[in-house]
Amino acid sequence: MKKVLLILFLIVGYCEVSQAQSIIVNAQNSTITIPSKFVKDIFIGNMTRWKNNSLIEVVDYNANTELRTEFTAKYIEMSVMRVYKNWIRLSLSAEVAPPKIFHTQQEVIDFVSKNANAIGYIKDRQLISKDSSVKEVKILEK
Repeated sequence: MKKVLLILFLIVGYCEVSQAQSIIVNAQNSTITIPSKFVKDIFIGNMTRWKNNSLIEVVDYNANTELRTEFTAKYIEMSVMRVYKNWIRLSLSAEVAPPKIFHTQQEVIDFVSKNANAIGYIKDRQLISKDSSVKEVKILEK
């Protein structure tokens, strides 16, 4: 019985870990960890600069993708539409440029790999290991 419970625990734990999104930055970025509050602030446009004062280039997906919906629910705790409206408001006031929008995880990786100040997220961690020009940033929970 203990073996069955242990196996179930390992399976459920693996599935939960494999479903999480990974925050990625350019390999040249000095960021190693990031508080979850900063993730939210970056992806809604409230935090626009890295510690070295360089402008953060936010990368996101089309509003109707499952990956964006999951990420927004987990880390931003707002609806995708509300986030979108926030970016429009910020863009119109000329405070910050809206995120670059991509369709696939590989497009996000490609952009982040070529832009030292970019930040994005992906679901498939295996893609990170195939590209040494990006790295995963550990999220520090609340």
